[in-house]
Amino acid sequence: MSRFEPYRAGEMFPPSLLAQPGVDVMSTWWASR
Repeated sequence: MSRFEPYRAGEMFPPSLLAQPGVDVMSTWWASR
């Protein structure tokens, strides 16, 4: 899953979903990997 980069994951999620705090945590988790 190393090929699946954080910014790529963000592109797959709709803006409305990214606005949620839960997704923000997931974004941080992706960045930490």
